[in-house]
Amino acid sequence: MVPLIQALEKRSRPGLILVGLAVLVLIGIIDYLTGFEILFSVFYLLEVGLATWFVGRRFGVIMSILSVLVWIGGDMAAGAHYSRPFVPIWNAMILLVLYFIVVWLLASLRRLHDELENKVRERTLALTQEIAERSRLEKEILEVSEREQRRIGHDLHDSLCQHLTGTALAGQVLGEKLEARSLPEAAGARKIVELVESGITLARNLARGIYPVEMEAEGLMVAFEELAHNISTVSKVTCVFDCDPPVLIHDAAVATRVAKRPVGEVRELAESLVGVKDKIVSCGTCFNVTDQDPCRICADPARDGRLLCVVEEPNDLLAMERTGEYRGRYHVLQGALSPLDGIGPDDLKVRELLARLEANAVGEVILATNPNVEGEATALYLAKLLRPLGLRVTRIARGLPVGGDLEYADQVTLSKALEGRREIS
Repeated sequence: MVPLIQALEKRSRPGLILVGLAVLVLIGIIDYLTGFEILFSVFYLLEVGLATWFVGRRFGVIMSILSVLVWIGGDMAAGAHYSRPFVPIWNAMILLVLYFIVVWLLASLRRLHDELENKVRERTLALTQEIAERSRLEKEILEVSEREQRRIGHDLHDSLCQHLTGTALAGQVLGEKLEARSLPEAAGARKIVELVESGITLARNLARGIYPVEMEAEGLMVAFEELAHNISTVSKVTCVFDCDPPVLIHDAAVATRVAKRPVGEVRELAESLVGVKDKIVSCGTCFNVTDQDPCRICADPARDGRLLCVVEEPNDLLAMERTGEYRGRYHVLQGALSPLDGIGPDDLKVRELLARLEANAVGEVILATNPNVEGEATALYLAKLLRPLGLRVTRIARGLPVGGDLEYADQVTLSKALEGRREIS
């Protein structure tokens, strides 16, 4: 039903008018063939409703009048006889009033639907702009932080280390002069020089820690290729290093730790990691990470199939499970909408969610996305998408944490807590 509505929404206005007239002609022919004894007037509501919803109120009124005329004309052509001429006119007026009421209701509902859609679109645009502004601010803060970090590292290396180096040289000259005079203070001068040199080493290490020198990303690949070449040269055994994609290590500490471990131990670790990766799969129903398909939650018959909780990531599913309060099923989106990162509805498991709702008798969908900009945008989008399906769509509550104090809560949290307040029974 939803794909049909979406297809009609994309059609042009003249095309929809032709479709409405074609449906009217088809119903009129069927009404004529079934005879005047079978009441067929209710089926004309189909094309009246389509005309009102997709074209407009005026076209709905026109189709109502045409439907009444076709209905009366078809019955008369089929051999209907009335005791008085006033009877068909009265029936036509009653039916026309009914059609007009349906047109008015559908037109009002369509207007409310368009207003809600516009509000959702405006809210999504505002959220997108807010995300862009936050990303810009984060980028500026990161650039300022890196610039300040770079400046401090340079000051430590170029200023403090140079000053300490000069001090060490002066101390070394002083020590040589004291030794030349055979004074006992020469040993103290050498000790001072050693302490200053230790300070230089510490200052340089601190400068590298604040602003580390970037390692060559492909250095590890080159090392592996050289190792394979050397093994082939020395042992006369053909050794080829083949790896796709390249192995990139940007952390010197990681490379150092790996290099210090025994080869057998590193090999066992690698085989264990590969084994774990091979055993972990994605559930074909809810898309949670699992070691079996379907996962234990989807395969559990004790779970309430009429409740479906939609979360962003598998970690969110685990957090919901730890509460012990929810006994329904889950659907993992594998992310959240983020236009700045290029993540749209097609990149999430939204299509699979709709297919799952059509195939299963779900009564309530709980939107448990994160209470941030991306999570709110995802929840608004899903609520708009699921509302035409006639499901109950709810959002998890937000507000003050248990055990928290009001004076330490921010304004947004307090406002959300007020919005989600409920009566004490």
